[in-house]
Amino acid sequence: MTSVAPAGDAWTVAWDGDGGCRDERFDAVVVANGHYNRPYEPEIAGQTAWLAAGGDRSISHSQRYDEPSPYAGKSVLVVGGRSSGVDLARELRGVASWVYVMEKKCAEPYGGDGVTHVPVGAELTADGRMKVGDSYAPGPAVDRVLLATGYVYDFPFFEEEAVDMTFEGRRSCRPLYLHLQHAARPTLGFVGVQLSVPCPIPFFEAQALYLAEALAAPDAALAARDERDAWVDARLATVAKSGREQDLHYTSAEGDNAWAYIRRLVDLAGAPQVDGDPSWLQSPAFDRRLKTVESVYDDRGRRYPTKPWHDDAYRRCDYAVDWAAGTWTVDASRC
Repeated sequence: MTSVAPAGDAWTVAWDGDGGCRDERFDAVVVANGHYNRPYEPEIAGQTAWLAAGGDRSISHSQRYDEPSPYAGKSVLVVGGRSSGVDLARELRGVASWVYVMEKKCAEPYGGDGVTHVPVGAELTADGRMKVGDSYAPGPAVDRVLLATGYVYDFPFFEEEAVDMTFEGRRSCRPLYLHLQHAARPTLGFVGVQLSVPCPIPFFEAQALYLAEALAAPDAALAARDERDAWVDARLATVAKSGREQDLHYTSAEGDNAWAYIRRLVDLAGAPQVDGDPSWLQSPAFDRRLKTVESVYDDRGRRYPTKPWHDDAYRRCDYAVDWAAGTWTVDASRC
């Protein structure tokens, strides 16, 4: 794919293939290319002085991490406490000489047994120590920094101005109504833009259902333009209050959650017919299955470790599910 550009009420899509460069006109485009391609690499407080003071110091992103051996005997700062950050912390502990983890869930510095937990805003000093406020966090000088800070949105086939969007190098993609449909150009849809999705398959199923119904509707929309714009404006106001651009695409913002979002999309899409039968997503079986998945997910969350470097035994839990009854059991011996 080399370019996607508006062509009146349609879209011209160009791509390179075995027969060379081709282009074709489409009534609508749905983008589902993921958002784990271009790393987000923020500057840490004090990093310029820290890098200048030590010839062997370096900063890298988790995207470029393969395995822990290059960090053997080093003191490593991991920045980020979500999935990549906790995986790095667990793998590095016992291989690196010391592991620092900087993340927003840490309120007060904690150190011991080769690990130090520090809050966001902790500063790297020129001598390598981590400074929190007026004090130094326990632990040796930092040799390496690994950023587990996520990714920015990357759509190399779009020109921002041409498609009336803002995303280049950003942690948000706007203006997307319900996180999935261009508010001003509804024939442009997106699947999978959100962050921290608990259960991707039913989540993306619901998004696909909504987009399919919207694109089949008059004006390719199930909501009026002013309603779409108002929804986007409300989300942008939430981001302005938090100061965190990435909050735009968290379904947990504004007291919402992913499960309610899935159900809302299914409800808004109406009741489509597939060969005369109701859609699977509209059936009682789907809602029952979703409630069961949510219940299993909640149980898994209660088993989540309290510190990023603690054992991830919750991932080894073996669940047995009776989908018809909507019940489940778990073999806790593996947890």
